[in-house]
Amino acid sequence: MGNHVYTCGMTEHEPQEIGLREARAILGDIAHAAATDQQVTYLTSHGRRIAAVVPAHSGHVVTAVGELRRLADKFEGDEKQSYGGANDAYNHVVFELRERADTLEGDL
Repeated sequence: MGNHVYTCGMTEHEPQEIGLREARAILGDIAHAAATDQQVTYLTSHGRRIAAVVPAHSGHVVTAVGELRRLADKFEGDEKQSYGGANDAYNHVVFELRERADTLEGDL
């Protein structure tokens, strides 16, 4: 990418930020950098990050993390409803789900 936003002395693969207006003009370049260089680019509005363009595999990991956390919350809610308190088996499942989500999230 020849755009100055991506060459401001930062190391390769360091997340970048770009305003929405500027991003519209070079969205193809941003997507290409995500796909080929594993570049993460945060889109900003009024200086605040509102979205990200990430490599496709990262999107799958984010989806998996969300699903693991949803399952942990469901197990935790089911356990409280069914047993009215702590149950070692349910606690273990919830712990494992949250651990795996944290591990995946750390890989992003």
